[in-house]
Amino acid sequence: QIQRLSLYRIMSNNNNHLFTDEHFPVMVLNNIWSYLIDEAPLADSLVLTCRSFRALTYNHPSHASRFHFRLQPHFTLNQLATNHNKFQIGADLTPATKRAIIVCNVEDAITNNPHRVFPFHSLKVFNVTQSCTLKHVIPFFREFKHSIKFMSWNNCKFLFEDLNKMKSDDGKEAPKELIQDELTECTLFSFLTRKRWHERINLNGKFPKLLCFSYTIEWFDHFDLIQAFLDSHAQSMGILFLDFNFNLPPAVRNIWESQREQQSQKRLRLKLPPNVEICVLSCLNAETAKFMEIDFSACRHKLKQLVCLVNSVALCHDMFLDGKGNENLEFLVINDIAGVHAIKWDALQIGSGKLNKLQNIYLPCTPEWANKISANCIGEFPDLEQVKDCLENVEARKVLRDLNCEQRRHWLWGMFWFERHGIGMKKLKRLEEKWKQQASVHYF
Repeated sequence: QIQRLSLYRIMSNNNNHLFTDEHFPVMVLNNIWSYLIDEAPLADSLVLTCRSFRALTYNHPSHASRFHFRLQPHFTLNQLATNHNKFQIGADLTPATKRAIIVCNVEDAITNNPHRVFPFHSLKVFNVTQSCTLKHVIPFFREFKHSIKFMSWNNCKFLFEDLNKMKSDDGKEAPKELIQDELTECTLFSFLTRKRWHERINLNGKFPKLLCFSYTIEWFDHFDLIQAFLDSHAQSMGILFLDFNFNLPPAVRNIWESQREQQSQKRLRLKLPPNVEICVLSCLNAETAKFMEIDFSACRHKLKQLVCLVNSVALCHDMFLDGKGNENLEFLVINDIAGVHAIKWDALQIGSGKLNKLQNIYLPCTPEWANKISANCIGEFPDLEQVKDCLENVEARKVLRDLNCEQRRHWLWGMFWFERHGIGMKKLKRLEEKWKQQASVHYF
């Protein structure tokens, strides 16, 4: 307590406290406050009841990087009756909620709240949870359309609502296109859905700066919607993760199987955008993969890293076997034992430099045996820094660097790590420490 009081007196001069002096540089204040947090932490009861300390704590850059915004309408806030701020920092429910700024209603907590104390717009990561309906997300998009940098949707309810009952605020019929705001700064979009979204939910072109798109597809009947989304963001998209996480219904599979010889193309087909430099593919069921085709023709010579997780090596065989090669492909990762057995060694011509830039194949699924399979095999994921440095898109490099931290590293799953305590994760943590040391700034 003596140490805390001494520090407090040092920072006061002739009754002009540094924390309330509007002319004192904010950057210096943040460094002082970082030092206090590390060396002489003040009790929460003091920090959150002193307006100056609370404002400095909430505006400290660490909040923007350590926490994320979580829109969760049915969450019960602590001390709801007296919580005038209408949000909560953290909840001990899941690892995700522990570092979340939880908001139930954007209009109550932010747009129409005269007591707003937290700088919500400084956050980078936004999560729209499953229970969100249109009445929740439309105000959210309107409020944060220029602030969202990374965003995830988890099979959100608003995508499948009964829109026939919707009316606008003035009682008129809702507009034909319900999501009208472009998310102008969003560079990463992670999306999970289990069926077709409503035709009046138009996502095409809504992410003009989209660099990284991670899509978990849990049903088979909306590949046309996915293709339209990819086409509308074709110029900006550089990192693509497609997880085909579904089984075909037996009746559908039987019909398709009976008509297989009559079909000139596969039933489920996607053409990848031309500027994709990193592509990750995964397919839950090997039988499903037989009806799928990935067209790499537009991006095959742009690819730098190709990752085949589960049952996805076969989706790349046509590209490997046609003899046209992949001029800039440096990193091929296969994380599936069945996929290892299916490698087309002769077609790839590893190390020759004729069809690609491959010197090795990375096999993180079998770290002990990789080198025994071939001298050209490495039993781990490639280094993030090596992959990052070979990318042409500078903004995509920045995204990869921004994702390698404890709070956002889950988005690198499948690209650079697979098991939580595996080699890939350990390498990423070491690289994060290296980057922190390079960027470290002394407090004074």
